[in-house]
Amino acid sequence: MSFSRFGSRTLGPTPWNDFLSHKGERGRACRRRSDALQSMPFWVAPLFMATHAPIDPKHRRFAKRMRLDATPAERAFWHGVKAGRLGGLKFRRQVPMLGFIVDFVCHEAKLMVEIDGWQHDGTVAARSRDTRRDAAFAEAGYLTLRFANETVLDDVDKLLATVLVAARSRIERR
Repeated sequence: MSFSRFGSRTLGPTPWNDFLSHKGERGRACRRRSDALQSMPFWVAPLFMATHAPIDPKHRRFAKRMRLDATPAERAFWHGVKAGRLGGLKFRRQVPMLGFIVDFVCHEAKLMVEIDGWQHDGTVAARSRDTRRDAAFAEAGYLTLRFANETVLDDVDKLLATVLVAARSRIERR
């Protein structure tokens, strides 16, 4: 009994079993997945290749935990931007990028929104950490907008308008 890459049972041998089980030329087992990719037809290999940089599993788990345990300010902002509600822009939340976890990011506009709580209390260490983080993302071409929790909770509509203006201006400049 053989199983495909996706876990369903196959009824018989298929031409893709060699590729799915990382077989190389003439059916020999490959040492690496890249060897199997090289022996595939040119139109099959992209189906099995990674499309983005690998993320540290520790960061991925922490980001998922942060998505499940959002602050009231983050929930209010997310309600205004999810599902393209803000001018049709697609935002993602709690995204691991460049060794940091970004609160909200719009890749189309290369715009990040950070909603700062007590962790960013204005101490020298917190300011230097935020400065390093902003510099790393600026080097990658992203603009960071920072807002305090209280600002978001006081007037979320005004904040969303500010974010929309910044996003549209960045998209128009590109």
